[in-house]
Amino acid sequence: MCLCVPLLAGVAQAAAIDVELIAGAIVGKGKPALVLTLNRPVANIELSLIGEPGPNVRQSTGPLKAFAKKRFDFDIPMGTVSFAGQLEVTYPDKTTATMPLKFAVELSPPFEIKTSKAELNLAEAELHFTMTRAAGRCEHEILVENQPLITGVTNFSGQAAGTPLLLTWKKHGEDDLVLKIRLICWDATGAFYTDPPTELLPWSLEIPHEEVNFASGKWDILNTEQPKVDRALQEITTAARRYGQLLDVQLYVIGYTDTVSDNASNLTLSINRARAIAEYFRKKGVRIAIFYTGFGEERLAVPTPDNTDEIQNRRVRYIIGQEQPEPAVWKKL
Repeated sequence: MCLCVPLLAGVAQAAAIDVELIAGAIVGKGKPALVLTLNRPVANIELSLIGEPGPNVRQSTGPLKAFAKKRFDFDIPMGTVSFAGQLEVTYPDKTTATMPLKFAVELSPPFEIKTSKAELNLAEAELHFTMTRAAGRCEHEILVENQPLITGVTNFSGQAAGTPLLLTWKKHGEDDLVLKIRLICWDATGAFYTDPPTELLPWSLEIPHEEVNFASGKWDILNTEQPKVDRALQEITTAARRYGQLLDVQLYVIGYTDTVSDNASNLTLSINRARAIAEYFRKKGVRIAIFYTGFGEERLAVPTPDNTDEIQNRRVRYIIGQEQPEPAVWKKL
């Protein structure tokens, strides 16, 4: 977000040019600039500025038609630069006019909100976070299942960058199921805001199911196990229909193994089991995005020594959510 302000409007109008200053920009999202709008033709415009601390600027336009726009971008280092100098305008009849200029521009680091699910307390309706610039205000939207959208504005009164901030909201009730939190914040100047908005997606649902057991070293779904998968499929279909109207939900399938064989082989085996289940769901009509991964023997349902054939550890979990439920190498089906 850039701050645009008129600059020396009276002098500029007298010279038949409107001058606008874009005084601030964020790294990677534009540059500070002067924007000229011509009210009549000119033969040339020359911009001469001395920067403190540098750089100096010297640019010219050549002929421009009436109602044309000309933008002078400033390539400056991170921080604030003060400029002083002038615009010299030459008209087609060879007459000239000079506009003195004095202003400051700023190139800022990305303006961000730093937070995570770990800093979200849904029971107390609290979110802890920090801003990378001095804090202004924040607007929040809380999407709750089967309830009106919770909205509000919190003013943080110029708290310094990095200061721990606390956002709270009024709950509908103790049973609120929060699906999404959306936060737009402005810095203390009001010139910069978070773009895109910060979103937290705290909701996910682990599908209850009977464990699908696999033969040792195999990932084929046995005929005797298919009814278990079909019952889980019904739960997945119901949840996808219920929450898919409000959220962009995906299905995540996670595979595991027992401790027979080596770790690397078990990791591959667990991925194959997850993929087999994911493919089964797709063939049976699941239309939401499906991702799968495997954790091998990392997380045993039943603790065992190494090289132990334990059928309860040859299993798969199903999670519906809006983002990856656990750090892993996820593959999309």
